[in-house]
Amino acid sequence: MSIKFQPGIFPLLTYDLLSLVDKGQNLPMDQFMKMCEDYTIMKWLKDNTRFYEIWDDDLKIILAEEFCALANCVIPEDTYGVTNNGILALVAFCQELINEGPSRSRKDCECAEEGMKKLGLIG
Repeated sequence: MSIKFQPGIFPLLTYDLLSLVDKGQNLPMDQFMKMCEDYTIMKWLKDNTRFYEIWDDDLKIILAEEFCALANCVIPEDTYGVTNNGILALVAFCQELINEGPSRSRKDCECAEEGMKKLGLIG
């Protein structure tokens, strides 16, 4: 399964994330940004959302790289007006990917693959 063949992935993830916020869950912004940069956001998604297990490793790797890239080039407070809850910043990142589509192909994601292997998130 790839992002190309799973166009609903970002809206579904967004609904899951909004549900977490609705239930009062919070992820501090500084922690969220660090998690995107070191790929541990994928472990957080695995532990907190419903759809992680249906994604294949290639999809997980591409998502990890996209979230890392966004964390390194976007300031959520300035760009989206999100200052306190990293879950809402992740919703905004998903919106970026809905609007623009992923910019990475699987070949562009060696760093994410290595990081996720070290974390035991992929085989």
